[in-house]
Amino acid sequence: MNLSAIQHENEEMEQFSTAPSRVIDCKDDHERWDAYVRRHPKGSVFHLSDMLDAYSATPKHEVFARMTVSDEGKVLALLAAVRVETLSGLASPFASRSIFYAEPICESSDAGESALLGLIAEHDEAMQRRTLFAEVRNIAEAARERQSLTAAGYEFADYLNYEVDTRKLSEELFKQLSKSTRNKIRRSGTQGIVIETDSSHAGIERMYPLIRRSYDRAGVPVVDSALFHETLDRLPAGTVEIRVAQFEGQDVAAGIGLVFRGRFFAWYGGARRIQGIPPFDCLTWDEIRWCADHGMTCYDFGGAGWPEEAYGPRDFKAKFGGDLVHYGRYRKVYRKFATTFATQSFRIARYATSPRGRKAIR
Repeated sequence: MNLSAIQHENEEMEQFSTAPSRVIDCKDDHERWDAYVRRHPKGSVFHLSDMLDAYSATPKHEVFARMTVSDEGKVLALLAAVRVETLSGLASPFASRSIFYAEPICESSDAGESALLGLIAEHDEAMQRRTLFAEVRNIAEAARERQSLTAAGYEFADYLNYEVDTRKLSEELFKQLSKSTRNKIRRSGTQGIVIETDSSHAGIERMYPLIRRSYDRAGVPVVDSALFHETLDRLPAGTVEIRVAQFEGQDVAAGIGLVFRGRFFAWYGGARRIQGIPPFDCLTWDEIRWCADHGMTCYDFGGAGWPEEAYGPRDFKAKFGGDLVHYGRYRKVYRKFATTFATQSFRIARYATSPRGRKAIR
């Protein structure tokens, strides 16, 4: 090995050198954890300790949340993941995954990257025998965390999302909608669609059957309603926004959004299909308009699928004039054969339970 190669190897080792520090569980120091989340440029609602507590209190969810703190008391890195089960008992390791609902965050320094690399290693050690894979769902442009994730063996793949810049007048944002969407919304007003804000436990009870209906129609497992109740109870007032669309006295569409640092994250939603009536278009527009009227900076659609796959929700979201962004996702597969088998099985089951699949089976 020549001298330059040796020097390069030494530089890489120094980049991820270990500084004096200690790892602390989120639940042992909520105050320091949340203070770091709120000051970090990429801190999100999904990093907040209250949000993690809500996941912990939801059936089939287990939180892994750690931060590295220097001897001087400075937070160097923070990681929050949720182990999600779709089956229990002996089958659990073959039907569970670890999801980072927002990318881990760290200080923009070599010490921050090194600390994050250590947290990722600790996470992987805890999860590799109990889950199929880990997935990081980015909600912002990549920063220093990318190097740590890549060094830990996480592979990056393109994943899409739409974001609407809501620092405009609502009239301007309405003009950004596709012509057909504007016409549908105008027509729905005359047809009697009414949007109500009901950010309460009663609102969750109205919303959940519609979400469950949509997920069942798509053949996708739906989260327990406890998550929504726990989130409403734990997060600060004004963080949870629930809307319900009514038509002829019946609830026909509903959505729940999370508000944090000027960003509205469209979290879950569902609707009934009504011939000639687009209740979810009206509900989505009402959320975007609310953002503009209340000084929000961004309406985040919460994902628009893999670019190589046809995805109906992406077509729906594209109609609202947002920017298509490519923040991507990272994934590390712990059990490749089992993951491939589980993925194929899920696709078959999803098709069989979808309206198209049921019709084909008949």
